[in-house]
Amino acid sequence: MTLACEGKHVETVQLLLEHRADPHRKNAKGLTPDQLSRDILSKSTATTVVLRQAVGG
Repeated sequence: MTLACEGKHVETVQLLLEHRADPHRKNAKGLTPDQLSRDILSKSTATTVVLRQAVGG
């Protein structure tokens, strides 16, 4: 999921979440997908919105 966030692939993130991907799982650098989306993308992007809904934020 972190790769999908880094690549700004909203549809892929949605598909992964629908198939129970863990939005809290950290990458090798210790960052979660939500942290990556906030760091890489602006807070108003669709990827960030999708992830925030999944993690309850």
